[in-house]
Amino acid sequence: MSSRDFHVLCIEDEEEIRDFLFGEIERISNNRCCITFARSRDEALSLLKSGQFFDYVTLDLTIPVTNGSFEKSPANGLAVLGESKNLCPGAPTLILTGTGTLRMISQFLETSNNVDIWSEGNTRPTVSFLEKADINDFSEKIAPCISAVSSLSDIELNLSFDEIPISHDRLIRIFAKKNGAGFVEIDIIGGGYSDAKVYSLSLTNEHGIELHRCIAKCGKRLDIDIDSNNFNRLISRLKPEATPRQLDHLRFGAGQDSAVFYGLATEHNHSFFSACKEKLVSHQVLRSLEDILSNWHDRGKTQRIPVREIRQKLISDEAAQRIINDYNISRAKDFEKEVVQCRISCTHGDLHGENVLVDTDNEVTTLIDYGDVKEQCAIVDPLTLECSFLFHTSSPYPEWPSNEALRHWTDLNSYLQECPYSDEIGFCREWIRRIGVGNRELAACLYSYALRQLKYDDTDESRALNLIDVAFDLYERS
Repeated sequence: MSSRDFHVLCIEDEEEIRDFLFGEIERISNNRCCITFARSRDEALSLLKSGQFFDYVTLDLTIPVTNGSFEKSPANGLAVLGESKNLCPGAPTLILTGTGTLRMISQFLETSNNVDIWSEGNTRPTVSFLEKADINDFSEKIAPCISAVSSLSDIELNLSFDEIPISHDRLIRIFAKKNGAGFVEIDIIGGGYSDAKVYSLSLTNEHGIELHRCIAKCGKRLDIDIDSNNFNRLISRLKPEATPRQLDHLRFGAGQDSAVFYGLATEHNHSFFSACKEKLVSHQVLRSLEDILSNWHDRGKTQRIPVREIRQKLISDEAAQRIINDYNISRAKDFEKEVVQCRISCTHGDLHGENVLVDTDNEVTTLIDYGDVKEQCAIVDPLTLECSFLFHTSSPYPEWPSNEALRHWTDLNSYLQECPYSDEIGFCREWIRRIGVGNRELAACLYSYALRQLKYDDTDESRALNLIDVAFDLYERS
């Protein structure tokens, strides 16, 4: 699937009109197009649900329910239109309709956005219509869209990895064009387990002048909306110099995906993991990281809550029960009934070693990925950072610890023997001690974190189960 092609979903059951649309799109795009046809409501919905990428959708409103059926109704097209706004919200839709159905689509036209979708310099509606009696005007509707997508290829992308999803390609090119860039260097930052991807971008203009050094998070619209909203609501509570600023939030032009872009004030040339691997994590870097989150953690309030409520912040009841049953974690039911004293504050929620960026020259850090920011036990942040060395796929030393060492998790001196990053682990434990309440809170959070790891297919099950046993024993001894 080439990013240079214009990708269209044409929902049309009449062969003559399909041929006309196909011919016009091919002619205007100089055969740089990828056209997918659907002849019924069910076929169209299946294509939309498949996640296939589309730049543009044309929709005949009066279509049958299934292919080959002779019973056609505008209600079928309206059903597709409603689902298209959910499943492929970033692709503009052109409704082909008869005069008698204009009233039926009025509510959709009212919700249409006027957006500069592909950084053309002018706005266009995300939902529009063309009466079939005026089908010869189709070329006037589609030509500017094809031209806009084609012009995105003027932006050169230089990837440090094999390939990028076409939707992410679109979003980065739109952002680059909007900011006057002609060249983009792209590195991928190893994220968590969500579908979203995080990229490091360097945008330069035609004169070789760097315009932006920034982070792009691309993914499903709902996930990106959450990330952006969390930044606007909660990241503003942190020190301004410690966090990036939001540059843009693109919600159109990439089918079901959208993106948020954050500018970096300095060159954060490492993730926390890579800095650890190269022995570049100084004491000042560690203090910088704790200081970033101090405005949240220091304002936490202590309260007594059941372990179950702590666990619910990390993994749902349904997923937890399935894991407890699958692994026969018999002590979990009674343990979750226990009530523990905790410090509750706003947290990053996913503070693994790839979500912390390090400027090793200036010894400062910054945080990325705000999709899991929430109120919960403050110690979840440093605990997540420590445990990400054990479970994250980008961990610099995946061979440590052994299961024998893991059994000594609470005895830090024994646990850190032969540990290749003992300073970082020791820092996390001290951080936990400084903002935590006690061992019962730590046991509850460790249990919850380890239980969540068991929902991932590629997790180290023995490590997670060992940590759950450690959590149970820690609670019993406290």
